Amino acid sequence: MTKKFLLEQLKRAEFCALDEIRFHEKYDDQHYWLNHEKGHLEIIELVQNWISYSKDIDIRKIKKLIRSRVKFNQDTIHQIEEKNNNWENDEEGFNNFEKTDDGFLYHLSDGMNCEAGILIRILNKKYYYPKSVYIPTNWDEFMKKGKQSVVNE
Repeated sequence: MTKKFLLEQLKRAEFCALDEIRFHEKYDDQHYWLNHEKGHLEIIELVQNWISYSKDIDIRKIKKLIRSRVKFNQDTIHQIEEKNNNWENDEEGFNNFEKTDDGFLYHLSDGMNCEAGILIRILNKKYYYPKSVYIPTNWDEFMKKGKQSVVNE
């Protein structure tokens, strides 16, 4: 696996996350999805920087970097859940939680872990971002016609 290939996959992952951020900024009033997508960008940037400043590509070291960040995020999520355990079955409590720094950090960490899983699959040669992610989604059309009609066109 070459440095060029990995950087291209990271660029495609970034483009995909930015496209989804555009959707959430325009149509979704639930900020946790926006924060989740920002988490995707955080882990992508972390790995991009690691690869950009490395002379050689060592897949094991990149996986170790990603896994250490996932472990940190899981610990953070667990601490936040213990601290805020009253919102799980309470919509009002959940909405109030979303407005806090803990809510932001919770969903940012969750998004990082989400993208980390995808990056590990790329490093294991089990996943690949196709070039088609560079075609931005027409979110206006998507919202007007519905997902199924846009996909079938």
